Order: sequence, then C-alpha cells, then structure tokens
Amino acid sequence: MKKLLLLIGMCASIGFASAQRQTVSEEYIKDTWEIPYSQMPGKLNYGYIVNPDGKHIKDGAYSIKCALTNYKYNYSIHTIVYNGSYSLTTTFKNGSLNGALTSNYKLAVTGSSFLGFDKGNISASMTGNFVNGVPNGAFKVTRNGELITSLTANYKNGKLVGAYSCSLVDYDSRVQKYSGTLTQDSKFTGIWKFNDESMTFSNGVLISKSSKDMSTPPAVSELAKKFAAGTITEEQLYKEGGCVVCVDSVNLGDLARIAIFRDSGVNFKELKGYNFSEPNYIKYKYLKKLATLTDEGYEQLLLCIWEYILNGSSSAMDYFSSTTIGEEIKYGCLLSGIDGRPCIYMHRSNNNGYAVGGFEEWYDYVYLSEDQSAQLEKNIEELMIATAETLEECILRQIIELDMVTLGSEYDDGNIPTDAQIEAYFNGNKEVWNEYAEEYFEKMSKEKQMRLRRRKQCRGITLRLPKPCKVSNRF
Repeated sequence: MKKLLLLIGMCASIGFASAQRQTVSEEYIKDTWEIPYSQMPGKLNYGYIVNPDGKHIKDGAYSIKCALTNYKYNYSIHTIVYNGSYSLTTTFKNGSLNGALTSNYKLAVTGSSFLGFDKGNISASMTGNFVNGVPNGAFKVTRNGELITSLTANYKNGKLVGAYSCSLVDYDSRVQKYSGTLTQDSKFTGIWKFNDESMTFSNGVLISKSSKDMSTPPAVSELAKKFAAGTITEEQLYKEGGCVVCVDSVNLGDLARIAIFRDSGVNFKELKGYNFSEPNYIKYKYLKKLATLTDEGYEQLLLCIWEYILNGSSSAMDYFSSTTIGEEIKYGCLLSGIDGRPCIYMHRSNNNGYAVGGFEEWYDYVYLSEDQSAQLEKNIEELMIATAETLEECILRQIIELDMVTLGSEYDDGNIPTDAQIEAYFNGNKEVWNEYAEEYFEKMSKEKQMRLRRRKQCRGITLRLPKPCKVSNRF
C-alpha cells in the first residue's frame, strides 16, 4: 500500500512539473557581421518554467536553426553571393545549461575576389557539456576562415584536467599553440609545448625547458627531479645546490575561453546560464639557479654605494637597476633577497663579467657570495670613513668650481689651481690645498665671499663628487 501511494505521489509530481513547463517557438535572427547588410533568420525553440515571482526560467530542451540562401550583395560592378546555416542544441535546468551542447555554423561566399570577398568562407563547430551551468566534460571547438581555431579541452567542475590542446591564429596572423596533459588535480605533467618552447613537468614541477636560444642546465634538471619526487627540500636546494623554488603560471583558461566565446559561433552572451568563473591559471614550480656577483662586480657595487652616499645618486646605476617595484632599496641599488641575503637587480646586457649564472630572463636578481655578504657591512663602514675624510675637501673644491662658473669669475692664471695644488688635494695634503683655497677666497670680493659662505652652509653633501675621487683607490 505504501509503495502504491509513493508511486502515485511521484507520478503526480512529474505531471505537475510537466504542466508547469511551457514550450515556446519564435523567430530568431543570428547576428552575422561577416554578411554585409544582412542577418541569418531562423527559429528558436525552448522550454521554460515560471518561478514564484512570475519570471520565466529556461528549462528543458533548447534549440536554434537558421539558414541563409543565395543572399546577394552588390558592390559596384561586383556581386557576392552568401549561403549559410547555423544550428545549436542544448538543455537547460532551472535557468542553467545542463547537459550536452552542440553547435554548427557555416558560411559559403562565392563571386568576385574583389577586396577579398572570396576569402569569407567560414565553418565553426563546438561540442561541450555543462552541469548546473559549470563546464564539466570534454569540449571541442574548431573554426576555419580568417580566424583558425582548434581546441580540445576537458573540464572537471570548471577546472581544466586531462589532455589539452589549443591553437589560435588571430586576425593579425599571430599564432598561439599550447598542448600537453594535466593531472586530475590540474597540475602540469609530461611534455608540454608552448609555441616554440618545450617544457617537461613532473607533479607540477618544471624539470626542463628548451627553446631556440636556451635550455635548462642538466644539473638543475636533476635537482628538479629530486624536488618533484620529494627527496630533497627547498632548504637543501638553496644550501647545497644554490637554487631557489619559484612559482609561475600559464593562463590556459583564457585561451580556452577565447576559442569557446569568440570562435565557436555560439552567442553565449545571449544564451546565458553558464559559469566559466574558474580562472584556470595553472601554476607550477621551477628551480632557479641564483646569479652571483664576481669580484669585479662587487667592486662596481662598492663604487655605486660610495657615490650614492656622497651624492644621492650614482653613475654605476648604468649597471645596477633600481626599477623594482615595492621593494626597499638601499644605497640606490642594494636589495634584500632570499633569507635577507643582499642582492642587486641587473639587466643581462649590463653583465660585462659582473655576474655568473642566472639571467634566464632579461632582468635577474644577482646575489652577493657568502664572503662578499660577510664583508659588505665592514666595507660600507670604511666607505663612510672615506666619505667623512674627503667630504670637506670635495665640497670646497666643488664650491670654488661652481663659484668660478656661476658668479662669472674669469679663469686666469691667478685663480686656477696649479697641477701641484690639485695633486696635493687628491693626495690628502690639506695644508697645501687649504692654503690655496684661503688665498683664492681672499682675492674674491666681499659680496662673492658672502655668497660663497651662504652656498657652503646650505649645499651640504648634495654637491657632486669630483671625478678623480674613485673607490678603487681605497679598495
């Protein structure tokens, strides 16, 4: 008896739901910008249910069928003939795509080759599957014409998994080709092709990469295999192999969406009921061999720091960049890297023997060696002492030079320092230099002396260091 009542209740529910669903058949126009001054007419059939607010919600079978026959477009003395068709079938459930989706779009253009009209032939098709609006299952898109597209992808609850292949040829003939395999938890595995690059992965870790110009060093590949297998830690990689673990990603989802939304021929904006919100940036880890400073590079770094201490800027910045964003920069070039280890940011074209290793990209972080890091603080202290010893003479020399120029003093034999006086200054013979400076000061007018005193008080250490002052004289 209970079973009979249950069966009657189920039948009543099914009958009620069926009675509530309405079927609509209406005229439909497919927008086709490829056809001048025309559209592709057809029929749209779909079912809907009415929610408690009275709103119509798509539910049940949904189909479109359109055709265009012998549409003629006259351009000057030329006649172009268009024939085409479009079809789409899918299913909705409570307003969301649910089940298989299939579409086909074809456009044949015949007539004159004038202005390239004969190149307008298009064929596009798509198959896919959705569960409650979320892509779930195999998707395939093909398109031929001015745009050439091929996509084979598999979704699992919106995430890309399994085999993936996408090739896009854009309007400007730019080509993008990505292919490979993802694990069921969306990690790169095996061999992947990214345009002209080949990359091998294991458990989401990049083992090796090869392109036209560069390949992963074998030693780094061996370490990457161990890291992917879990037999070596990040700390061991850093201390024993001089490598760090970095993270990058590839936007496979964006390429797939271009193929699906732009090239499949389906107007998803009109269709609605889908959810491609999962970004599908596929992340992976890779090992990076740290670039390190050579002894020559370290000397250049000290020169950069010393000039920065004196002037607030440095000519050595031609080699060391300070353009990194969001990082604290000391002395115009010095950064704090991994584990607080000091490093600088360098363009590969400025290497000039200053660094070894690294530079897989145009810019790279170049680290100080352990010995260089250990003596850096001491060397900076020595630079400070050198600055204090020479700053007064540098300022005085600069003030006098500036005074000769800016105050209009004439360069005559009585005012220009002799070679012996200049040599005495740079050899630290303050007495000889001060004697000359005082002698020159006395020759100046009272007005110039007052100007000089004011400038000396306000300029401080912002004056540029005379070029003969080199850090190499002290290190």
